[in-house]
Amino acid sequence: MRNILFICTANYYRSRFSEAVFNHLANRRGLEWRAFSRGLIPEEAPDGLSPHAANGLKLVGVSPEFFPSVKKALASEDFEQ
Repeated sequence: MRNILFICTANYYRSRFSEAVFNHLANRRGLEWRAFSRGLIPEEAPDGLSPHAANGLKLVGVSPEFFPSVKKALASEDFEQ
């Protein structure tokens, strides 16, 4: 399995939206890739996934099983994946 990392400021909207779309499409195409996302300062955003991101994911047909559940801070170990 190969990994791809999406990074944004707070891991609240953009990077998690990208993670969900990528994993949804990779799964549909049978690709051996997995996305994960991190934020530079996730403590600056509310808990959970942005309601705008969740709504956007639903609108483009991404299954809720691919919605990232927890926002996470970027760590040096993430680059090794």
